[in-house]
Amino acid sequence: MLYTIFDLETTGFNGTSDAVCQFAFITVNQNLLPVRARNYYFYKEGMPWSEQAAAVHGLTRSFLKQYEDEYDQNLIRMYTVLQRGNLVGHNSNGFDIPFANQFLMREGFPPIVPGVCYDTMLLWHRTFGKRMKLANLPAALGIPESQIIQLAQIMFKENAGDLRSHNACYDVAATTCCLREAVKKGLCSLKPVSAQEQRAQVSLSI
Repeated sequence: MLYTIFDLETTGFNGTSDAVCQFAFITVNQNLLPVRARNYYFYKEGMPWSEQAAAVHGLTRSFLKQYEDEYDQNLIRMYTVLQRGNLVGHNSNGFDIPFANQFLMREGFPPIVPGVCYDTMLLWHRTFGKRMKLANLPAALGIPESQIIQLAQIMFKENAGDLRSHNACYDVAATTCCLREAVKKGLCSLKPVSAQEQRAQVSLSI
């Protein structure tokens, strides 16, 4: 059994008009040990842009422009990954999957049917009884930032970019470390979220 832990960064917060600008994932085995990782950037002339969102993830249009020729291929890559199922993401059911779906459909792709997606925000809510921002989880679980950065550097190498919170490579590494630690401590397990929890996601925004 393989799981794909993923994250994306966007040019804004409106799924109907804004775009994905970074998509990263780490594939882990049934023991949550990483086996593969990829990081893709997206740029197209005229794509919408929000300075508010850029201030969050730190990406700039001048940086992304070097990946303009990879745009179409990276769309296919992202769509293929999201279609596999056994996805894991933080607030993935509340933001990432719906946003990616709207973005890819505007680019001519069929709707994503990702199968099982484990939303770690709901797993933490189920475990701790409250919503937890990804940025707060490592400290809550006793995970040093150096461990997250080391994993990101090993898995993404020179393509990791600026490793900070809300860089997709960093966030994927953080989700991986937190999930592995929580499962090891018996705090949670990978169980699909219920329909009731899916509906409750509206009130669990990060």
